[in-house]
Amino acid sequence: MSQMNDKIKNMKRKMILDEALIMFEECGYEELKISDLAKKIGISVGTIYSYFKSKEELYSACVLSEMEKAYEAHKILFAQDISNEDKIKSAIKIKLDIISRKRTSLTSGILNNPFFFESHQILHKDMLYKIYEFYIKPIDELKKIDIDSYQLVYILNSLSNAYLIRWAEDDLESLEGKDEEVFCAFMSILKGCK
Repeated sequence: MSQMNDKIKNMKRKMILDEALIMFEECGYEELKISDLAKKIGISVGTIYSYFKSKEELYSACVLSEMEKAYEAHKILFAQDISNEDKIKSAIKIKLDIISRKRTSLTSGILNNPFFFESHQILHKDMLYKIYEFYIKPIDELKKIDIDSYQLVYILNSLSNAYLIRWAEDDLESLEGKDEEVFCAFMSILKGCK
């Protein structure tokens, strides 16, 4: 009976998360009301709060859900028999593509919290480290500088985040082609820019 209850709880949690992902993207973080989410799903507000203590916790769970999708995409990518450069370039594209599909839900978070990326990196560090692990071997094989490879992954992440912040602030109309710019900047660091 306990396994059945756990399955039901997991299904409800997933249903809440799936609909929250859609609604955060439709109206943004600030405008989403938990009561509207509950009504859309057909459950009580109390049920949502039994799974997520606050709207912020629900949003954070949505961010983690997207990170889990990124992890799965990275797992497939880094298993391919392609060059280290292509793995890194494609991984950058995966990140920018996933985030570009979430403009409304992310923009308010980025603009209202100057430490948006850093706070989610801390909250979801276990998942992030799992993603970062994919980068270590290719970076080790490509780098011409004496900097720890984990530090280099953080540098790569910061480069792509800089583009995302500019995009959220409407300084960039689109992220299309920006993966190439991030990649070139990162490769110049790896190769020991002068």
